[in-house]
Amino acid sequence: MHDKVILVALNDEQKAEAVEAQSSRKKITHAVVCGDYGTIFGTEKYCLKYFHAWSSIFPNIFSGGEFSDSFQFGSYQPTYELVNILMVANDEAKKSSP
Repeated sequence: MHDKVILVALNDEQKAEAVEAQSSRKKITHAVVCGDYGTIFGTEKYCLKYFHAWSSIFPNIFSGGEFSDSFQFGSYQPTYELVNILMVANDEAKKSSP
């Protein structure tokens, strides 16, 4: 089963939670959620470039992308090395598909 990459527009409460959890980033308005693989946070411009790229270059784990303005986060910590995690998962899914 393929997940979708989700671009999330954060509400004010989520923005505050994300900024608090990531003291190094002062401007967070959006997130890119990659299923169980992880999440990144940033500005809309920052997140859009990853959203568009990842929804198409990892076809073995994602079946496109979608937008949301009502996503419930379990954590506001970003997933470090997310691109590496996605590359490995995509390669493994490619090997195991017929």
